[in-house]
Amino acid sequence: MKKIAPLAFAGAASLMLMACDQAESAAAERQADNLEASADNLRDNAEVQADAMEDRADQLDQRVDGVDSKAEQTMKNRSDALRENAEAKADAIESKADAVRDPAR
Repeated sequence: MKKIAPLAFAGAASLMLMACDQAESAAAERQADNLEASADNLRDNAEVQADAMEDRADQLDQRVDGVDSKAEQTMKNRSDALRENAEAKADAIESKADAVRDPAR
């Protein structure tokens, strides 16, 4: 009987540690999922804004001659920059999510 008690205690302690690890892992997974959702939202919002900018740019030059006016080209360049900036920020957020998910990275 004296030998069983320490083994039972060790087994119970192991189960408690595993439960703590699982809870921490689940919390990290939720945090990483939230970060990835944030990155997706950032990309989606930037895409909507950039599309709206391009629509406004098209209205600046009503001629269909294959040549963009300076104002139209400037607006399109800004929309491209918006997309690129949002993509870079979203990539950084996803990198944080990866680090949360796997701290050893």
